[in-house]
Amino acid sequence: SQIIDKGGEGSIGVFRVPTGREDALPGVKDLSLRAERVPNGTGARLLGFREIDDLADVLRDGDTLLIADESLDGIDIAVLARASKTIVVGTTLPDEVRGAADVALPTATFAEEDGTWTNLRGRVQRFLQAKQAPGQVRPSWSVLGDLAATRGAGQGYFTASEALDALAERAAPFAGMDYDRLGLRGLVVQGDVPLSYTALGAGRAVREGVA
Repeated sequence: SQIIDKGGEGSIGVFRVPTGREDALPGVKDLSLRAERVPNGTGARLLGFREIDDLADVLRDGDTLLIADESLDGIDIAVLARASKTIVVGTTLPDEVRGAADVALPTATFAEEDGTWTNLRGRVQRFLQAKQAPGQVRPSWSVLGDLAATRGAGQGYFTASEALDALAERAAPFAGMDYDRLGLRGLVVQGDVPLSYTALGAGRAVREGVA
C-alpha cells in the first residue's frame, strides 16, 4: 500500500489488488485460495484506502510518498521519481527505490509480530508471533505508529492491543473492538463490508458482493 501526502490537499491511501483464479480446497467447506491475492484488502477498504491499477494516476510531482510493504513490481521508476520525498516501511527494500528512498524503516514479518487482519467477510482476527524478529526490527504497527505520531496523530504504540484500541477509537467499523475480546475466533466489523475483487480470465476483474 502507499500513502501519498499532497501537502495542503491532505493525504490519500491507495493499494493494488493482484488477482488470480479462485481454487477451492476439495472436501473442506468454504476454504479456498481466493481470487484476491492481498491478505488485508477488506481492512484497507474499511479504512478508506482506494484500489488503483496505476500509481501514475494519483502520484503527482512534489507529493510525499510512503510505501508500506509493497513490492513495486511493474511500477515505472519515472513515476516514483515524481515524489519529492519517499519513505519506505516494510520487510524488504524494493529495487525500484534502492538508493533513492529518503528514509527506509525495516519492519518485522507477520510471523515475527502479533497483530490483526480483516478477512474478506469483515471478521477481524488475531495472528500470533511465531519467532523473534532479528536485531532491533520492530512490528509494522509500532513503526507506523511512530510515523503517525510525528504528524500529531497519537503517541505511538507499545503493543498490538494499543494499536487496535486506537483503531477502534478512530474508525467506526472497528468501534468497540478489544484485543482480548477478539480471542482466536475474532469479531465482525460494524456496518457493510466493502466489495471484493473476483478475477475473470487473464487479469480482468469485476466487483461482486461479499456473502
